[in-house]
Amino acid sequence: MSRREEDDLYVGYWGEVFRLHLKKAKPELYEKFRQNGYLKEYLEIYQAAYTERAHILLDRYSKKAGLNDDVFRNELFRFVAETYQIHMKIRKQLTEEIQKL
Repeated sequence: MSRREEDDLYVGYWGEVFRLHLKKAKPELYEKFRQNGYLKEYLEIYQAAYTERAHILLDRYSKKAGLNDDVFRNELFRFVAETYQIHMKIRKQLTEEIQKL
């Protein structure tokens, strides 16, 4: 993979978070994946895994907060505000997990 292809590489939010972490924390491994042409495939795996994990956490936190169809229909502002807070919590949690790898 050329540097130009690397600059154009984007496989999703979690893939990008992991790519930037890998590039900074483990540059030798990052370069090895890039040179061998495995970087995109590797990032796609992380993108899929962390997207699935984010969905599971969203469901769990939404249920815990009592966000259901009734809240969506009757208290839309609350639903949107609390869902946003949950998304931010998930982003922070998963980003911290990735940075510990």
